[in-house]
Amino acid sequence: MRDIRKPYQHSSSSARMGGDIAPRHEAPQRLRAVDERIDHAEIRETFSERRPRFQDRSDVALFPREEKDNTVSHTRRRKKVPWLAILIVSFVGAGVYLLTFVFNSASLMYTPKYADVIPVTKVAIGGKDGVSVAFATVERAAERELEKSGTTRVVAKATGEVIIKNSFDDKPQRLIKNTRLETADGKIFRTADSVTVPGMKNGAPGAVKVKAVADQPGSDYNLKEGSFTIPGFKNQPQYSGFSASVASPFSGGANGDVALVSQSDLNAAKDELALELRKSVSAEVKDIKREGHLGMYENTRYEITDNEVDVRNGTTAVYKAKLVATVPFVDGEGVAKALVKDQSSYQGEKVRLDQLSVITFTLPPEAAISLATSTLVLVEGKARVVWATDQMKLKQTLLAKKESELSDVIKSFPSISKATPSITPFWNSNFPDRLSSITIVESLPPFGK
Repeated sequence: MRDIRKPYQHSSSSARMGGDIAPRHEAPQRLRAVDERIDHAEIRETFSERRPRFQDRSDVALFPREEKDNTVSHTRRRKKVPWLAILIVSFVGAGVYLLTFVFNSASLMYTPKYADVIPVTKVAIGGKDGVSVAFATVERAAERELEKSGTTRVVAKATGEVIIKNSFDDKPQRLIKNTRLETADGKIFRTADSVTVPGMKNGAPGAVKVKAVADQPGSDYNLKEGSFTIPGFKNQPQYSGFSASVASPFSGGANGDVALVSQSDLNAAKDELALELRKSVSAEVKDIKREGHLGMYENTRYEITDNEVDVRNGTTAVYKAKLVATVPFVDGEGVAKALVKDQSSYQGEKVRLDQLSVITFTLPPEAAISLATSTLVLVEGKARVVWATDQMKLKQTLLAKKESELSDVIKSFPSISKATPSITPFWNSNFPDRLSSITIVESLPPFGK
């Protein structure tokens, strides 16, 4: 065992490096000796040349240190504000507010009071006492040129229509049949019927239309326009206050040999144009609608006018025909009231006919719907009478109301049998305070339910 009290000695490897290493207490002295032999200035100069030179920025701190607040203990840390959470809560709160008070909406689906009836009854239509009626007309015209096939002598008087006016006073004036009408060049025409000319009203002259016939035959009396005086009033105050003018052109006047169209050709043209016009007008009549009215299409009246007289007298070879279809429209509410007037549930409220109603009207033979007199019409089919609800008034009543108050609102509308609300968002229990945000929907079950 080595004696630890003896100085430490290196092995043979230390000898190869130049002998024994000096003891530890001699090392500092040897280091100082080495340091004295080194030129430190030369080393510093060498490294300063190799090192890149930078601009002197000693006044700028490249990595500034955060100054510490000496008033606060360094052991305490500043608390962080949860901005993300605050932002989320704000957005959610704003969304809830908008949905509740700005974008809230509501709809009310209601079932009105109604009655399904299968009527077989007579209803008075037209006149003062019947259900009110209105009319719509459709006109179509056509013509056909025919070939003249013979010559014959024709003596005929021209016929047409005139309008007689009363600008004299406010009293009606009766004119008898054959009252003379005179043109400026002396041609005389006569009224075909007696007529009463109304008096003036609010400064406007009274007027009436009447048929007239030329006093003499001949084509010179075929007038398209013109005015007349009434010779019977001559030397009287009425002479300047009464006048007449052509309403429908005069035609058919002839006196001499004329070329004529054969009767067979004329009859064929009449039948062809009548069929063509009826087909065209009938298709258009069914498309006519009138708000709040029912079309009595099966009672459409067709009237055809033509110039047959002119063709037969040789005045022209062109046959012309015009068809006028007159469609009566009966007031839907009036019919609805007539169908439920005997029911105990009806107390005179406003009612209407639902679109499901299919009703036919049958007039007595030779009868016609008129504004002047009422006609009993047989009403058949199926009809749904619905009690009318003022939806705008209902909307206004619902404004800002609570859902719990809906039953009281419905009680104020006797025409409603039941109603179901739907308010958005679901947590809101109030109807909106804006009319545009409330929707009213009428719902009816199938017929007979």
